[in-house]
Amino acid sequence: MTGWKNIEEMFEKLHSAGCKYIVLRNYEEIDAENFYTLGHADIDFLTINGSRFAKIINAHPRFVVDDGIHYKVMIDGTEVVIDVRSVGDGYYDKKWEKALLKNRKIKDNRFYIADKLNYYYSLIYHAILQKEKLADDYLNRLNIMAKELGIKAFSEQEHLAALEEFMKESGYYYTLPYDIHVPLRKELVKSAMVKKQLNVFARDAKIKLMQECSRIKHSIIKR
Repeated sequence: MTGWKNIEEMFEKLHSAGCKYIVLRNYEEIDAENFYTLGHADIDFLTINGSRFAKIINAHPRFVVDDGIHYKVMIDGTEVVIDVRSVGDGYYDKKWEKALLKNRKIKDNRFYIADKLNYYYSLIYHAILQKEKLADDYLNRLNIMAKELGIKAFSEQEHLAALEEFMKESGYYYTLPYDIHVPLRKELVKSAMVKKQLNVFARDAKIKLMQECSRIKHSIIKR
Protein backbone atom coordinates (compact mmCIF):
# COMPACT_ATOMS: atom_id res chain seq x y z
CA MET A 1 0.00 0.00 0.00
CA THR A 2 1.62 3.23 -1.19
CA GLY A 3 1.61 5.89 1.49
CA TRP A 4 2.84 9.34 2.48
CA LYS A 5 6.19 10.31 3.98
CA ASN A 6 4.33 12.48 6.50
CA ILE A 7 0.88 13.90 7.17
CA GLU A 8 1.83 17.27 5.66
CA GLU A 9 2.29 15.61 2.27
CA MET A 10 -1.18 14.07 2.51
CA PHE A 11 -2.79 17.42 3.33
CA GLU A 12 -0.94 19.09 0.45
CA LYS A 13 -2.42 16.50 -1.91
CA LEU A 14 -5.94 17.23 -0.65
CA HIS A 15 -5.41 20.96 -1.17
CA SER A 16 -3.93 20.61 -4.66
CA ALA A 17 -6.91 18.41 -5.63
CA GLY A 18 -9.33 21.10 -4.42
CA CYS A 19 -10.93 18.73 -1.92
CA LYS A 20 -13.15 20.47 0.63
CA TYR A 21 -12.77 18.84 4.06
CA ILE A 22 -12.25 19.39 7.77
CA VAL A 23 -10.51 17.33 10.45
CA LEU A 24 -13.44 16.85 12.82
CA ARG A 25 -11.61 16.59 16.17
CA ASN A 26 -8.48 15.68 18.16
CA TYR A 27 -6.32 17.69 15.77
CA GLU A 28 -4.74 19.38 18.80
CA GLU A 29 -2.62 16.24 19.28
CA ILE A 30 -1.81 15.59 15.64
CA ASP A 31 1.90 16.43 16.07
CA ALA A 32 2.35 14.22 19.13
CA GLU A 33 4.90 11.47 18.55
CA ASN A 34 2.41 8.82 19.68
CA PHE A 35 -0.69 10.52 18.20
CA TYR A 36 -2.04 7.31 16.65
CA THR A 37 -1.95 5.44 19.96
CA LEU A 38 -3.32 8.12 22.30
CA GLY A 39 -6.73 6.47 22.71
CA HIS A 40 -8.35 8.27 19.78
CA ALA A 41 -6.43 6.08 17.34
CA ASP A 42 -7.91 7.37 14.12
CA ILE A 43 -8.40 10.60 12.18
CA ASP A 44 -11.97 11.68 11.52
CA PHE A 45 -12.73 13.78 8.47
CA LEU A 46 -15.85 15.39 7.05
CA THR A 47 -15.99 16.01 3.31
CA ILE A 48 -18.40 16.11 0.38
CA ASN A 49 -17.78 12.60 -0.94
CA GLY A 50 -16.00 9.97 1.12
CA SER A 51 -15.00 7.69 -1.77
CA ARG A 52 -13.43 10.56 -3.74
CA PHE A 53 -11.61 11.73 -0.61
CA ALA A 54 -10.19 8.23 -0.11
CA LYS A 55 -8.97 8.03 -3.71
CA ILE A 56 -7.15 11.35 -3.41
CA ILE A 57 -5.18 10.23 -0.34
CA ASN A 58 -4.70 6.67 -1.64
CA ALA A 59 -6.62 5.15 1.26
CA HIS A 60 -7.87 1.56 1.19
CA PRO A 61 -11.14 0.13 2.58
CA ARG A 62 -10.89 -1.57 5.96
CA PHE A 63 -13.77 -3.92 5.18
CA VAL A 64 -14.61 -6.33 2.35
CA VAL A 65 -16.98 -3.83 0.76
CA ASP A 66 -15.99 -0.17 0.40
CA ASP A 67 -18.64 1.63 2.45
CA GLY A 68 -17.24 5.11 1.78
CA ILE A 69 -16.44 5.57 5.49
CA HIS A 70 -13.84 3.23 6.95
CA TYR A 71 -10.35 3.38 5.46
CA LYS A 72 -6.66 2.95 6.24
CA VAL A 73 -3.70 4.87 4.86
CA MET A 74 0.07 4.66 5.31
CA ILE A 75 1.73 7.72 6.87
CA ASP A 76 5.45 7.63 7.64
CA GLY A 77 5.42 3.84 7.50
CA THR A 78 2.52 3.54 9.94
CA GLU A 79 -0.92 2.23 9.03
CA VAL A 80 -3.37 4.91 10.13
CA VAL A 81 -7.11 4.40 10.51
CA ILE A 82 -9.22 7.01 8.69
CA ASP A 83 -12.97 7.56 9.17
CA VAL A 84 -14.49 9.71 6.45
CA ARG A 85 -17.88 11.34 7.04
CA SER A 86 -19.75 12.70 4.03
CA VAL A 87 -22.49 15.28 3.61
CA GLY A 88 -25.85 13.48 3.85
CA ASP A 89 -24.58 10.40 5.72
CA GLY A 90 -26.53 11.11 8.92
CA TYR A 91 -23.41 11.53 11.05
CA TYR A 92 -24.75 15.00 11.70
CA ASP A 93 -27.78 16.71 10.20
CA LYS A 94 -27.10 17.31 6.50
CA LYS A 95 -27.68 21.03 6.90
CA TRP A 96 -25.17 21.10 9.74
CA GLU A 97 -22.58 19.12 7.77
CA LYS A 98 -22.80 21.69 4.98
CA ALA A 99 -22.41 24.50 7.52
CA LEU A 100 -19.35 22.83 9.07
CA LEU A 101 -17.63 22.79 5.67
CA LYS A 102 -18.81 26.27 4.70
CA ASN A 103 -17.49 27.85 7.92
CA ARG A 104 -14.24 25.88 8.09
CA LYS A 105 -10.98 27.54 9.18
CA ILE A 106 -7.38 26.85 8.25
CA LYS A 107 -5.30 25.62 11.19
CA ASP A 108 -1.73 26.98 11.26
CA ASN A 109 -1.87 27.16 7.45
CA ARG A 110 -1.73 23.35 7.40
CA PHE A 111 -5.20 21.75 7.40
CA TYR A 112 -8.88 22.69 7.77
CA ILE A 113 -10.94 22.45 10.95
CA ALA A 114 -14.37 23.58 12.16
CA ASP A 115 -14.78 27.09 13.57
CA LYS A 116 -14.75 27.24 17.39
CA LEU A 117 -18.51 27.39 17.91
CA ASN A 118 -19.31 24.50 15.56
CA TYR A 119 -16.41 22.48 16.96
CA TYR A 120 -17.80 22.82 20.48
CA TYR A 121 -21.33 21.75 19.55
CA SER A 122 -20.25 18.97 17.19
CA LEU A 123 -17.97 17.60 19.93
CA ILE A 124 -20.88 17.57 22.41
CA TYR A 125 -22.91 15.64 19.86
CA HIS A 126 -20.13 13.12 19.26
CA ALA A 127 -18.87 12.71 22.83
CA ILE A 128 -22.30 12.30 24.43
CA LEU A 129 -24.79 11.11 21.81
CA GLN A 130 -22.48 8.92 19.70
CA LYS A 131 -20.74 7.19 22.61
CA GLU A 132 -22.02 4.79 25.27
CA LYS A 133 -20.98 7.30 27.93
CA LEU A 134 -19.17 10.62 28.16
CA ALA A 135 -15.44 10.10 28.76
CA ASP A 136 -13.70 12.27 31.35
CA ASP A 137 -11.19 13.68 28.86
CA TYR A 138 -14.01 14.80 26.59
CA LEU A 139 -15.89 16.41 29.50
CA ASN A 140 -12.77 18.33 30.51
CA ARG A 141 -12.27 19.52 26.94
CA LEU A 142 -15.91 20.56 26.61
CA ASN A 143 -15.70 22.52 29.88
CA ILE A 144 -12.65 24.41 28.63
CA MET A 145 -14.26 25.11 25.25
CA ALA A 146 -17.50 26.32 26.86
CA LYS A 147 -15.60 28.70 29.12
CA GLU A 148 -13.67 30.14 26.16
CA LEU A 149 -16.96 30.71 24.30
CA GLY A 150 -18.67 32.26 27.30
CA ILE A 151 -21.16 29.39 27.63
CA LYS A 152 -22.14 28.30 31.14
CA ALA A 153 -21.95 24.52 30.94
CA PHE A 154 -19.94 22.26 33.25
CA SER A 155 -21.80 18.94 33.22
CA GLU A 156 -23.11 16.45 30.68
CA GLN A 157 -26.67 17.72 31.14
CA GLU A 158 -25.65 21.38 30.75
CA HIS A 159 -23.66 20.70 27.59
CA LEU A 160 -26.59 18.75 26.14
CA ALA A 161 -28.96 21.59 26.96
CA ALA A 162 -26.64 24.05 25.21
CA LEU A 163 -26.47 21.74 22.18
CA GLU A 164 -30.25 21.42 21.93
CA GLU A 165 -30.72 25.18 22.06
CA PHE A 166 -28.12 25.61 19.33
CA MET A 167 -29.77 22.96 17.15
CA LYS A 168 -33.22 24.49 17.56
CA GLU A 169 -31.95 27.93 16.62
CA SER A 170 -30.10 26.51 13.61
CA GLY A 171 -32.93 24.25 12.42
CA TYR A 172 -30.89 21.08 12.88
CA TYR A 173 -32.17 17.61 13.82
CA TYR A 174 -30.66 14.56 15.49
CA THR A 175 -30.01 11.95 12.81
CA LEU A 176 -29.39 8.21 12.57
CA PRO A 177 -25.91 7.65 11.11
CA TYR A 178 -25.45 5.59 7.96
CA ASP A 179 -22.46 4.07 9.76
CA ILE A 180 -23.75 1.09 11.77
CA HIS A 181 -20.83 1.43 14.19
CA VAL A 182 -22.01 4.85 15.38
CA PRO A 183 -25.00 4.87 17.77
CA LEU A 184 -27.41 7.68 18.52
CA ARG A 185 -28.47 7.82 22.18
CA LYS A 186 -32.04 8.84 21.40
CA GLU A 187 -33.08 8.43 25.03
CA LEU A 188 -31.14 11.62 25.85
CA VAL A 189 -32.90 13.88 23.35
CA LYS A 190 -36.42 14.93 22.43
CA SER A 191 -37.96 12.42 20.02
CA ALA A 192 -39.54 15.22 17.98
CA MET A 193 -36.05 16.38 17.03
CA VAL A 194 -34.92 12.99 15.71
CA LYS A 195 -35.19 13.03 11.94
CA LYS A 196 -36.55 9.90 10.27
CA GLN A 197 -34.36 9.13 7.27
CA LEU A 198 -34.99 6.97 4.26
CA ASN A 199 -31.27 6.33 3.90
CA VAL A 200 -31.38 4.21 7.07
CA PHE A 201 -33.29 1.59 5.07
CA ALA A 202 -30.59 1.77 2.39
CA ARG A 203 -27.99 1.43 5.15
CA ASP A 204 -29.60 -1.75 6.47
CA ALA A 205 -29.76 -3.21 2.96
CA LYS A 206 -26.08 -2.41 2.44
CA ILE A 207 -25.20 -4.08 5.74
CA LYS A 208 -26.90 -7.28 4.61
CA LEU A 209 -25.03 -7.08 1.29
CA MET A 210 -21.70 -6.62 3.07
CA GLN A 211 -22.40 -9.57 5.34
CA GLU A 212 -23.35 -11.77 2.39
CA CYS A 213 -20.23 -10.75 0.42
CA SER A 214 -18.08 -11.55 3.44
CA ARG A 215 -19.78 -14.94 3.83
CA ILE A 216 -19.23 -15.79 0.16
CA LYS A 217 -15.58 -14.68 0.29
CA HIS A 218 -14.81 -16.88 3.31
CA SER A 219 -16.70 -19.77 1.71
CA ILE A 220 -14.53 -19.51 -1.42
CA ILE A 221 -11.30 -19.27 0.61
CA LYS A 222 -12.13 -22.47 2.48
CA ARG A 223 -12.57 -24.46 -0.72
